[in-house]
Amino acid sequence: CFLNCLIGLPNDRATLRAINIHLCDMCVILSSPTTHQDQRQDRYLTDKAAILCSLNIKAMSFDTECTTSDRRSGTSIPLITELSL
Repeated sequence: CFLNCLIGLPNDRATLRAINIHLCDMCVILSSPTTHQDQRQDRYLTDKAAILCSLNIKAMSFDTECTTSDRRSGTSIPLITELSL
């Protein structure tokens, strides 16, 4: 089992391409921890970053030359997204 972790913005497609997201067997997106101040602002926006990252991955497309499998779009990447609500 290989785990690839990289410091970067999860909504940045350059970061997602740098870790070769299209080659992963499974992608798990964890929601960011909330602070007490975040909870007072709006508890319904807690999972905003995780949901946006999931949608960003699903919207990506990859060149056929750089893929070794049939994954030419983000919709074929197995994805689990943790929600904290």
